[in-house]
Amino acid sequence: MKYRIEIDKDVCIACGLCEHQFPNYFKIGRSHAEYLGSQPLTVEDEVTAERLACLGQECPTSALLIAFVSSTVLR
Repeated sequence: MKYRIEIDKDVCIACGLCEHQFPNYFKIGRSHAEYLGSQPLTVEDEVTAERLACLGQECPTSALLIAFVSSTVLR
């Protein structure tokens, strides 16, 4: 499963929730979180995918956009 990750740096308060749950993917900077991975993020196991999908909803300022990227090819 592939996900697109965006952080709205204007509303992020650097609370650390994303870094705490996914320290390999996020790091808290001086004023906002930063995504450390490449786009899109590929997640192989279902548990991690579910936790990642929930993270966007758990962000206290809704600064995280975590969207599933479909692999469907349109012709």
